[in-house]
Amino acid sequence: QCVNPTNATCNACGLLWTPIPWQHTPGNFFAGHCSYIQQLKPPEEFRQKVEEFVQNNIEPLVKSKSILADDILMLGVGRYAYEQWLGSHPGLSPCDVSQKDSIGYWRSKDRNTSHDFHFQMASRHSVEKLVANC
Repeated sequence: QCVNPTNATCNACGLLWTPIPWQHTPGNFFAGHCSYIQQLKPPEEFRQKVEEFVQNNIEPLVKSKSILADDILMLGVGRYAYEQWLGSHPGLSPCDVSQKDSIGYWRSKDRNTSHDFHFQMASRHSVEKLVANC
């Protein structure tokens, strides 16, 4: 369903698309139009830019105790930069196939995958549900 989406405006598709805490599809497996992917910075360059931004602008807030050090991960540094990468361009038009609103469901062995997939433009799930499942 992601490789041949039923809506041609979709240019990045994953299992579950979420805007919380940044535009991404957990697990970092996806399909995307080449024309969209070519607009993105190379993944390593993107990670470096995110980490440079955090170091210059956010770490001083940690030192002043305005935010907690653990909150820095929520900004998409380290391995999380690679999950954030796909959603980093303003031309993003995402879609997903998960009818479930939690990535935790997909980690469970007690799931019925025969009825769980249905293509839809993102975001199909309310922000409130996605925040509750973070």
